[in-house]
Amino acid sequence: MTPQYFRTMGMRVLRGGMFSGRERAGAEPVVIVNARFARLFFGTEDVVGKQIQSLGLSDDKPWWTIVGVVGDVRTMGPEEQVQAELFVPETQVASGRVHVVIRTKGDPSALVQGLRAAVWSIDKDMPVTGTATMEEMLSRRGAPRRVQTILLSAFGFLAMCLAAVGIYGVVSDAVTRRTREIGLRMALGARSGDVLRMVMRRSFLLSLAGIAAGAAAGTYLVRFLASQLFEVKVSDPATFVCAAVVLLAVALLAGYLPARRAVRIDPVAALRCE
Repeated sequence: MTPQYFRTMGMRVLRGGMFSGRERAGAEPVVIVNARFARLFFGTEDVVGKQIQSLGLSDDKPWWTIVGVVGDVRTMGPEEQVQAELFVPETQVASGRVHVVIRTKGDPSALVQGLRAAVWSIDKDMPVTGTATMEEMLSRRGAPRRVQTILLSAFGFLAMCLAAVGIYGVVSDAVTRRTREIGLRMALGARSGDVLRMVMRRSFLLSLAGIAAGAAAGTYLVRFLASQLFEVKVSDPATFVCAAVVLLAVALLAGYLPARRAVRIDPVAALRCE
């Protein structure tokens, strides 16, 4: 890494300092670690000034001195856990590949051609590959998760539609079967408003019991979804409330429509209904 890398990536220095730019191959080998690395291997100790073994960085430099600690970033993608990382100056570790990171206030894709031209002006045979904006990189990393999200959302919507159709059919059939009872109540002088309220109250209580059972099962199932999707909370009241409101509205509508038809027909005809 060069000294400007951390500023370009927006990584704050928590303790110690950055690379000075004066690190050389024959000088004392230094390294910067992230906060996750410091917590994992040193706990609450101040790691600045401590030494770590090379960990395969360089065979001729067995010990590296920690000169700084930077904040954690999700380098493997937004849905991945923060990894323990260490950063070494590019002047002290030879590498056959160079990665260039550029921050700009303008359109980053407009810099690609200029970047290639600048590299080729130094060495026309130098290959420049893998150029991408941060947005493109995040989009590629998140593609599998987006497909999973779309599929799960589609199946979830389909499941809710099937549940709504099932609830409508069950409640509507239950109310239709009570047409004779409704006709008897109307013949005995019951008002249509009272009969409607009675039917709606029973439909509401039946639906509420089903929604409560579904919410209890969903509380356990959502733990599985939280492990598969990014930023899905185990406790998401908005999702539960929206689904409950939709299903409750369907159940009330399923009870209201046949009940309204029943109170409007002649009580004698309702009594003859099988």
